Amino acid sequence: MTCRVHTLPKPVFRLESSLMELSAILGWTATALFTFCYIPQIYKTAKTQTVDGLSFWLLFISFIANIVALWYAFLINQAPLQVKYVGGLIFLGICLYLYWRVARSSKRAVLPGDVNRETSTIIAGDN
Repeated sequence: MTCRVHTLPKPVFRLESSLMELSAILGWTATALFTFCYIPQIYKTAKTQTVDGLSFWLLFISFIANIVALWYAFLINQAPLQVKYVGGLIFLGICLYLYWRVARSSKRAVLPGDVNRETSTIIAGDN
């Protein structure tokens, strides 16, 4: 006597597979958005040649955080995160360079640690 085992047809929609695809799409979308979010600031700073209202420390701390996070991304072998943090470092580097260049050329801007310039401006009454 033979016994036949009937199997159900494979479902067309596999929830696990679809969730993995969705997570990959979301991961790469977030990577692109986080990477390119610096472009408007770069454009604005380059166009207006002013850093009024832009925090040097925000840019600097973000740069350091991206270095640490990139190290982490390599340790856990996550390509989307690696791309995000490398792109972030590139764009933050551009932002920091523009900040430095524009702040140095502006008479009103004072870079962190630039005590002599700040003191001379206050004494001269240029505020």
